Amino acid sequence: MSGGLGRGRGGGGLGRGRPARPPARGQVYDEEADAAMRAMVEAQVEAESLPFFLSGRLYDDGVIDPRDTRTVLGLCLSAVNSAPVPEAAGYGVFRP
Repeated sequence: MSGGLGRGRGGGGLGRGRPARPPARGQVYDEEADAAMRAMVEAQVEAESLPFFLSGRLYDDGVIDPRDTRTVLGLCLSAVNSAPVPEAAGYGVFRP
């Protein structure tokens, strides 16, 4: 899961403090509606955390087939090793 939240935690912050607020506004707290909203948010987070969804939205550089990991890593290391290394221009790690 790429959403950063563990399974079942996506909608956890939605219901915090809600039972105390509606009576102050003259509203009745609806546990079923709150549970439905939490379930909807958790389902959406779960669906949008799949690798192909994230790659389809261009949130990353794509999904590498696990069987091709060594080949892709080798290509990346070769590209990095082949790039020219510019001479240091100035002092330390300061960048222009």
